[in-house]
Amino acid sequence: MASDDHSATPFALPQLPPALQQFVGGSSDLFLQRLRAAVDVHAIVSLADATGTLLFVNDRFCDVTHYARAELLGQNYRLLNSGHHPVDFWRELWETVLAGRIWRGVIRNRAKDGSFFWVDTTITPVPDPDGRPQFFLTIHTEVTRLKRVEEELSRLTRDLERHVRERTDQVQQSEKLYRLLLAAVTDYHYTVEVRDGQAVETTHTPSCLAVTGYTIDEFRQNPHLWLTMVPEQDRPAVVAHARAALEGINPAPLEHRIIRKDGNVRWIRDRVVTRRDATGRVAYYDGILTDITDEKLAQEEVRELTHGLEHRVVERTAQLKAAHDQLRILFEHAPVGISWVERGNPDVYHLNDRFCEIIGLSYAEARSYENLLQATHPDDRADQEELMERLRRGEMDSFSLEKRYIHKDGRLVWGQLTVAVLRDDTGRITQHFAMLVDITDRVHAEQEARASELRLRRYFENASEILYSLDGHGICTFVSPAWTLKLGHALGDVVGHSFTEFVHPDDVPGCEAFFREVLAAGLSSHSHEYRIRHVDGTWRWHASTGSLIRDEHGDPMFFGIGRDVTRRWEAQMELRASLARREELERIIARSPSVAILWSAEEGWPVKFVSESISQFGYSAQDLVSGRVRYLDLIHPEDAARVIDEVRAHTAAGHTDYRQEYRIVCKDGQVRWVDDRTAVRLDADGRITHHEGILTDSTIRKEVEARERLARERDLRVAHEVQQHLLPSVYPDIGEVEIDTLYTPSRLVGGDYYDCFQVGDRRWGFAVADVSGKGTAAALMMASCRTALRVKAQGGWDPATVLRMVNFIVQPDMPKSMFISAIYGILDLDTRTLAFCRAGHEPALLVRAGTGEVQEMCPSGMALGLDPGGLFDEGLEEASVVLGPQDLLVLFTDGITETANPEGEEFGRQRLAEVLRESRHLPLTEIRQQVDRALVSFAFNAPAADDRTLLLLRLR
Repeated sequence: MASDDHSATPFALPQLPPALQQFVGGSSDLFLQRLRAAVDVHAIVSLADATGTLLFVNDRFCDVTHYARAELLGQNYRLLNSGHHPVDFWRELWETVLAGRIWRGVIRNRAKDGSFFWVDTTITPVPDPDGRPQFFLTIHTEVTRLKRVEEELSRLTRDLERHVRERTDQVQQSEKLYRLLLAAVTDYHYTVEVRDGQAVETTHTPSCLAVTGYTIDEFRQNPHLWLTMVPEQDRPAVVAHARAALEGINPAPLEHRIIRKDGNVRWIRDRVVTRRDATGRVAYYDGILTDITDEKLAQEEVRELTHGLEHRVVERTAQLKAAHDQLRILFEHAPVGISWVERGNPDVYHLNDRFCEIIGLSYAEARSYENLLQATHPDDRADQEELMERLRRGEMDSFSLEKRYIHKDGRLVWGQLTVAVLRDDTGRITQHFAMLVDITDRVHAEQEARASELRLRRYFENASEILYSLDGHGICTFVSPAWTLKLGHALGDVVGHSFTEFVHPDDVPGCEAFFREVLAAGLSSHSHEYRIRHVDGTWRWHASTGSLIRDEHGDPMFFGIGRDVTRRWEAQMELRASLARREELERIIARSPSVAILWSAEEGWPVKFVSESISQFGYSAQDLVSGRVRYLDLIHPEDAARVIDEVRAHTAAGHTDYRQEYRIVCKDGQVRWVDDRTAVRLDADGRITHHEGILTDSTIRKEVEARERLARERDLRVAHEVQQHLLPSVYPDIGEVEIDTLYTPSRLVGGDYYDCFQVGDRRWGFAVADVSGKGTAAALMMASCRTALRVKAQGGWDPATVLRMVNFIVQPDMPKSMFISAIYGILDLDTRTLAFCRAGHEPALLVRAGTGEVQEMCPSGMALGLDPGGLFDEGLEEASVVLGPQDLLVLFTDGITETANPEGEEFGRQRLAEVLRESRHLPLTEIRQQVDRALVSFAFNAPAADDRTLLLLRLR
């Protein structure tokens, strides 16, 4: 019996794969009908309202309960109550589903004829628009036969249990519970499309992974996988079963074996239902595969029980002994501390080593409650004593608390202590259990999280944007101090008031619609602009984005970020005035050497008007207006396709004006470049009717630009050669350390940098950095950073001090909207310790040689150049790590992880970590090649959009 932690959400059919869309004819309704037909063969389905009154039952439900549908509809579920389950069972079920969570468990019901049947049940709440459960969708799977098998096993083993010691009886109960937890295996559905009696395509639901171990993609890539995973001796029956379905026969369910991807052999039951087209021929057949391995094993176990009671006694005794040994090993080697006391005369104590290790007492010392209390932090003793006293008085049977212990070595240990007892019929405690988990690391992490939360709160309080939250009724529940700074209202005059009190009346409907849209979608897809009142009575234009969050009660809240866009709106007003002036300028252009042309948005672009200045290209206005010469005929053949594609793209994007450059072929054969600035005319319905273009001869400018481009390329080649000299051309000979690098600039000059240099006796510095932006400016800032880093690193300073001094040097000269992310570390060869800092850079990766574990090392820190010193110095943290033999340290820039494929998906750290883990034992040169090949393959050989830098280090 279990319930999901998440709330149930309304069902939404996922996007179907292309093959499945073809199979269902593009209709999701048809797909659901076919899926329902397959489910009806296997599952017991019902729908009830919020009070438990049945509104719908399928045929399978009627078959199992022996009631007619008319006898069930309108009745409460209590009609089927067998009286087997206690009141607490039903109370927990109703509390779960009324809270909007999914409930799962096994229920014994009573049929109409008085017989009992067991069902494995899943109840899913269907919420109304307010989020409260309106209906309950229940899906059962009958498990009566499995229950009967379990009862038969229980009866046959009852005689054995009298001869087993009391403690091994407890082990047997634990084993039975474990077997029940593994009893349920997910079914999955597949559909085969049939043409002319042959199977042409098979689609599988995602639950194929749970049953077979293979994914949908693996079935798609290997159409014969459904047969190859069947053992050789079972294949003829499977083929015959499929052939019967292809011939239109609904074959009886087939039970056979499959070999899962992990090598395990499982028994499955294959139920098939055929579907025919309008002509009566088989068009599809649907199947449901059910894992019946446990059922088969249960049947086999029943058969084995008949071989003789004496053999079972020996066998069962051996199994119980093995299980007892397993529990003993689990007890002795568990990662948590366990204390188990059997109350008697005398008491029997069982303590594992981990329990004594956590609290710092010996086995003999830990048997004394007084010693345990003495090891407890003085501030925590009273709380524990109060709970223990309540437990002794019988007010509770268990409790859990977080407490501190003072270890013998003087350190403070945080523990999660859980105590539980068992009592006899008189209420006397017979068994006392205590489980202790060392949560010191978690407590320290929570303390750090609280410190981080404090820093985040400081950010909220000092952010330039207005941060605010609204409840479901639009009432302000929080605003940041920036509200007062930007709008002048005291925070107390805003919190508790509706946001409509501050929004311009004409803008309130739009804001309310935006508010509802975000609450429905969970995140705003665009920003919304509106006017908001300043305390002085004036109106300011603001733009907000928003997202859905939930408070501690689970109620939806709107969290928004607003910024002042008044200046932009003023600029837009000025732009409109500029557009009016532009119309006047266009009239002037009509009398200028520029060519004004009006062409219709029809096939062939027929010209409706062209100014007489077209004559400069050798044509008359009448040539184009009459259609003797088409406008497309003027465009150079090599540019025509591009021009057409650009016009279509601007049209599809809804642009009202755009600019193009292309070549015109004059009447005498000369080629001239023109700058075409086009405006779009729309009719009353918003459809494009015409394009108005102003063509200006730009041939001379293009020739000048070509000469300037050649000069720039020449300068860039020189800058590239200089930058290559700044990067290490030869790795230093460090006997204990292997070094290799990958450096691929996205342009001729890049903004990435890597370096390694000696900073002291047997101490070496390693750095990787990345300047935001590309090109010459990024290369110049990187050269400045390299110089500052190399100079300051020679002073014997620790990494944090070096980066603070580098930031102090480069920040004043850093261009706006540019910064440098960097990671710098110092490796001490004597201690094999790397001390390092991360200034807004990608985290370093450490691949442990023995286990292949990949650790992300990411102390906090702000990028270089963003702050002159205060915030940068405060936020920069230094960390250290000890490198083992053959451990692989990897420093890299975001050009590695942000490499994208044609679909826009990024390579990411996870793929990088997988490549490093699999190749960690190879030479560094081959590891670097493996990473490079993985990047090129992932991006389909597309050129790099950003510089890629990778620095590999490994201790011998």
